Amino acid sequence: MGETKDKTWLVFSLIILAFILIEIKALPFYKPGDENVYLYMGKLVSEGVLPYRDFFYAHPPLQLIVIGILFKVFGFNMIILNLMPLAAIITGAFFLFRLVKEKFGSMEAIIAAILFLFTFDMLSLATDFVGTELAVMFFIIGFYFFSRENYAKSGIFFGLASVTRLYSLIPILVIFVIVFLRDRKHFLKLVIAFSLIFILTNSLLIILFGQNYLAPVYKYHFMKPKAAEPGFGVFYEVIKTNWFLFLSSIFFIFVKDKRKIGDLLLIALFYILFLFSLNKVFSHYFMLLFVFLAILGGYSLAYLAKRIKPVNVVYASAIILSLIFMWNAASDILFLENYSFSRFKAGEEMVKFIRAYTKDDAIIFGDDSIAPLLALTTGRRIAFNFVDTNDMRFKSGITGIKDATARLEQIDIVVVRLKQGIITIEEFRAELQKKCELIKAFKDSYEGDFLFYNCKTKEFNVKMSEMLSISEHAQEPSVLDIT
Repeated sequence: MGETKDKTWLVFSLIILAFILIEIKALPFYKPGDENVYLYMGKLVSEGVLPYRDFFYAHPPLQLIVIGILFKVFGFNMIILNLMPLAAIITGAFFLFRLVKEKFGSMEAIIAAILFLFTFDMLSLATDFVGTELAVMFFIIGFYFFSRENYAKSGIFFGLASVTRLYSLIPILVIFVIVFLRDRKHFLKLVIAFSLIFILTNSLLIILFGQNYLAPVYKYHFMKPKAAEPGFGVFYEVIKTNWFLFLSSIFFIFVKDKRKIGDLLLIALFYILFLFSLNKVFSHYFMLLFVFLAILGGYSLAYLAKRIKPVNVVYASAIILSLIFMWNAASDILFLENYSFSRFKAGEEMVKFIRAYTKDDAIIFGDDSIAPLLALTTGRRIAFNFVDTNDMRFKSGITGIKDATARLEQIDIVVVRLKQGIITIEEFRAELQKKCELIKAFKDSYEGDFLFYNCKTKEFNVKMSEMLSISEHAQEPSVLDIT
């Protein structure tokens, strides 16, 4: 028995090692993305600047506390910062493996771990600290203790997930209903433990910040404008890029006795309905769903493998499925090698430009996917701590666009991305063209075009020819149309 157990954990260790070897290449690299907003906000927290009071933050505080601690201890170190989401995913996979192994068996656990880790979105997000990884880790740990009927620990970790990302509340509430219908005594223990984290944290923040906390964290998400593209479009993209995981989970229809997986099916169904109800869905919202799909897929595939006869058919089926999975995983990894894991080449040129042609105390403003990253890498600051400039913030009405344009004349560099983000808001674009001068343009083969504006003075202290000579990625600003 011990030997079998050791072999099972050895296989899991090899799975984790393979995952790390794939992801480790991405640790030193930086690129545009939502994670840059959270990294810069975490830096502010490490300096004593508070979310909700001093800057807009649309989530509960735990992620920023974690990032703030990392900045306090290590400073701005991209490898350390990128290690945090990777460590969260690996920790989540560890507890998922234990859960499935104890509840269903070793084969199921190995398959579930592979399905969970080697989906496209998990591979691409494991070194992007968007916060969902942390919430998923806490949720899986809570779900593990729930499966062991340790309701006090389960409630605590569910609470930690909820004060990281609010959408983790959906599967948590479904679990609460399940426990309430089965055992009121255990339900009370679960809710009390959960409330110690969720209720106390929210109560404290409401007392301290009032509407400055409630508006961005709760009200804002209901005010987001409905996405222009149909809701099923995002679902289609996620299913298309993670098709093996979805396909594996659908094999549950062949399981005769579905009582063992009934709770998983119920939670997954309600989370899918929740995603369909949102005005705007992002791919990383699906990471919580992947937890249940991986368990369903692991259980279903192992169930079929154990029951298909004769033995040759089992082996043949396993070989075919393994080859398909390896082909799919290899395709995903190759794509990520060429795209997500590749160096953001234009970013290096932008950093050189800012360091060479602005003072150390210069302030930067603009597109939230890139401005915080440029501030971090150059040692400059974001103007007025106005870090989150995503267009939904303004289109929802939670923040007026005038708040973003009133003090443009005080800003050294405004950076925007061509035809996306804040530049798509007509009022901002008009004010930018009125008050600022286009001084530089960069083009990246993967990330697209970036425009630099100077707003502090129209007498910028270098000639355009000198600017353009800095980078082979630069283009004449006049040839780019920001509309």
